[in-house]
Amino acid sequence: MKTNATQRYVGEVVYIYAFDVAYDTARKPVRELLGQPVAQFVVDASKRSPRQLFFYKPQMVRLPPMERIGPLGPVRVERVIKLLPVGAISITVRVPFAVEHVEALVEFHDLKFGEVSLADEVRGLAQQVVEELKAHFIRPHPQLLEEEAYTVFCIARRC
Repeated sequence: MKTNATQRYVGEVVYIYAFDVAYDTARKPVRELLGQPVAQFVVDASKRSPRQLFFYKPQMVRLPPMERIGPLGPVRVERVIKLLPVGAISITVRVPFAVEHVEALVEFHDLKFGEVSLADEVRGLAQQVVEELKAHFIRPHPQLLEEEAYTVFCIARRC
């Protein structure tokens, strides 16, 4: 028996950008970044974690969510910055979705908000982080290098 109800795919797209910004970082903790408090990154105890995590002790800051106009209308965008003491930063952006067809997710691969790409916005954010933390870096790169970028589609349910 076929139902007339429309099925939807619900989940979020997670964009991960990593930037190599310096040879190393000072081992003193950063207290504030971009006006937000910085916290110690903690891995959920139910998840597998790297064996050397204690040695690296990354810090993170969760920026206030933003409302943006995405490919399917208004969305709430969440951003997290991780400071890795090996001279790198990671910026993770989460964007929720609810689509009727998996093919509709193609628009989220190279996400744009109007004329501005998410990649360009994240690069600008990374530049702000580098400028603010420049004194914290040991042998910083003279300019922001090309990022490593990953896109993960997390489909939570089909309803």
